[in-house]
Amino acid sequence: MKIDISAPEGNVFCIMGVVTDLLGQTGRKDEVKAVMARMRSGDYANACAVATEVSYGSIEFYNSRDEIIG
Repeated sequence: MKIDISAPEGNVFCIMGVVTDLLGQTGRKDEVKAVMARMRSGDYANACAVATEVSYGSIEFYNSRDEIIG
């Protein structure tokens, strides 16, 4: 899944929702609180990095004006 950070779906709260859904769909619902805490513990780049990490790379972020960033 690619998320355009310059679009509405690039909002950090939308990203957190995508990650929550993904964890639930993959049987990892018990990880949601810890992952959300990690996403909130830093800046926007940290939240994106955590999302990419916990999705095993299936979530990628890009700026529609630039290339994929992580």
